[in-house]
Amino acid sequence: MSKIDNSQPTRKIRKVSLPKDGERLLEVFAAAKGIMAADGNANQWTDGYPSLEIVQADIEKDGGFVVEDDGKIVAYFAFLPSPEPTYDKIYDGKWLNDTKPYHVIHRIASFPEAHGIFQSIMEFCFAKEHNIRIDTHRDNKIMQHNIEKHGFKYCGIIHLANGDERLAYQKMTEKKKISLTAQIGIALVLAVIAGVLLRNQAHFVNEYIKPWGTIFLNLLKFIVVPLVLFSIMAGILSMNDVSKVGKLGLRTLMYFIITTLFAVTLGLVVPSLAKGFLPTIKISTEAVTDVIHTHHLSVMDQIVAMFPDNILIPVSSMAMMQVIVIALFFGIAMVHIGEKGEMARKVTLSFNDVVGKILEYIMALAPFGVFCMLTPVVVENGPAVLGSYAALLALAYFCFVVHAGLIYSSAVWVLGGISPLKFFKGMQPAMLFAFSSDSSVATLPYSMQCTEKLGVSKDIGRFVLSLGATINMDGVAIYLGVASVFMANCCGIDLTMSQYMAIAFASTIASIGTPGIPGGSLALMAMVFASAGIPVECVAVAAGIDRIIDMGRTVMSITGDASCAVVMQKFLGKNV
Repeated sequence: MSKIDNSQPTRKIRKVSLPKDGERLLEVFAAAKGIMAADGNANQWTDGYPSLEIVQADIEKDGGFVVEDDGKIVAYFAFLPSPEPTYDKIYDGKWLNDTKPYHVIHRIASFPEAHGIFQSIMEFCFAKEHNIRIDTHRDNKIMQHNIEKHGFKYCGIIHLANGDERLAYQKMTEKKKISLTAQIGIALVLAVIAGVLLRNQAHFVNEYIKPWGTIFLNLLKFIVVPLVLFSIMAGILSMNDVSKVGKLGLRTLMYFIITTLFAVTLGLVVPSLAKGFLPTIKISTEAVTDVIHTHHLSVMDQIVAMFPDNILIPVSSMAMMQVIVIALFFGIAMVHIGEKGEMARKVTLSFNDVVGKILEYIMALAPFGVFCMLTPVVVENGPAVLGSYAALLALAYFCFVVHAGLIYSSAVWVLGGISPLKFFKGMQPAMLFAFSSDSSVATLPYSMQCTEKLGVSKDIGRFVLSLGATINMDGVAIYLGVASVFMANCCGIDLTMSQYMAIAFASTIASIGTPGIPGGSLALMAMVFASAGIPVECVAVAAGIDRIIDMGRTVMSITGDASCAVVMQKFLGKNV
């Protein structure tokens, strides 16, 4: 009995070549006509159409293509640039856009045994052009179905040169934009290049480039207080229903708090132990002189200083620990008074959205701002700044691995009852997706599938993972601790115990209140730095590799959520 080969053919699209491909193309056209006739469309392609002369005309317009499966031609299509004369006039409708350049797809033909041809052609064409038009015969129901299935909009009727009518369609997609993180990465590279080239032009850099970076930094400082204030309150309000789920909600919250405390502790201890091996770069002499000196405060003095005696002074002076306390009190109060606080709740969530939008405006300037802030740093330190990036990356990922290997492994083994190897192997698909997508929310469906395969019920998995995607950010807590100690060392600042406490508290709260906005983590990093008296200018240095770090942070966060789901399943099972 012979084996059925279910392997998929290797598909490639290339430009057509005559006369080499001529004979095969005639076979393709004949097969396509047979498909049309069998479907009741015998009148679309007649009188030898399409001929090899027409294919040659497509080639001359650089628009004739063939689809090959395992090296054999299975389809043909033309992809031609505008203008298309027959599209100049359209009846009983109008084009989606009649002013922008477009491309036209003509003469799609294939063998019946070749599957997914239309999909392959669409992917190929839209990768090259975002504005495409296509037409087909009224009797060609198969083509109409495929066109509409792939998102084309019916626009009206056009007439060919011989007077025959065709149904006309158009589809426009958004041009792919370079992501903000990619733009910041490019700005990093350009800043290093510009800094090296301008090493002997320090006066020019400080007079004409650095001020623009200062403007961006001022905007970032301006948004930090309202961002922290409203994002933390909104985070507390999002947990309004936790009390309704009894044991599961309380134990989940307790688990997240404990693992976050371990995370931020690790993020502070490891770089502190490695301080003697870390590179030192000059960030800003002026900024270092502005450090908040807290070494003379005792632990109790520091705790007392966290509680404000005035609601306005902490906001105006960027006393971030007191701002956090204010946010906690207001957020918890709004939850406790229930319906009476509904108006305050709506206003808070509305302001949170407004602040988020302002942050988007500011972060749109981030590539330019980072370039203008980093270029003077490179001018002052030279290419050695790249060594600092490598050290920061190594520290962060080392802490990520240690936290996962110790805390998550111990939790799933001791509390969850499954081996760490089984857990990490089962979570591998979600972890890989999280690393590439850089989004814990987008990874949720994968995390749910993986935890279900690990024996977690749907009810527990959905609740724990959804809550964790909002408030559990162990990766953020680790990195904020690492970055704080690292940047303090770069600036030559010897952190005191009270400053370590400030970083730990601020990082824990910030990891819960991290907004889902591009650049939100950078703004909260500025908050943590400010709370410990570390120059906020250091955010510019960290921003250059934030995307690479964030990939690891996301993996940490979704893995922590999954470990919690496994533990809750063992503790509560069906008793939820």
